[in-house]
Amino acid sequence: MTDVEIALFRAGLVAIGLLTSVEFEKRTGEIPNLVPLVAIVAGIAAGAYAGTALASLAGLAILGLPAILAYTREALRPDAAKLALGLGACLGTEGALVTLVFGAIWVNALAGRKAEWKKLHKPMPRIDAAPRIAVLATMGAGSSLAYALAT
Repeated sequence: MTDVEIALFRAGLVAIGLLTSVEFEKRTGEIPNLVPLVAIVAGIAAGAYAGTALASLAGLAILGLPAILAYTREALRPDAAKLALGLGACLGTEGALVTLVFGAIWVNALAGRKAEWKKLHKPMPRIDAAPRIAVLATMGAGSSLAYALAT
């Protein structure tokens, strides 16, 4: 497989995982364990098929470890942390790194906003995790595809 084909395949896996997660979270308020599990298995299997299994495992670690850390500090729900593991496996190294960078920028922006909300003494509204993660993972998948097309 060429780099572009691998990037397209990974983007497709991410899209399926994200659409499924958003739909479940919209209907039930949480993401079932089966969705991240399938994403992890599919991401690693796709990586093995494409000869990039190490990239899939690296992506899993790159997105998964910060997500688990955020979960242990009660900054992320467990279903969102598991989804990050699955998406990392689907995105591979480059996509996971870009997603992590955009996520860090987004978290810093939210932290500043939260301070403003506290000044107003209004509670911050609950925002579902899957749509937020979808935006970041889409950026990661898109950047992987752009990188593959450029090289």
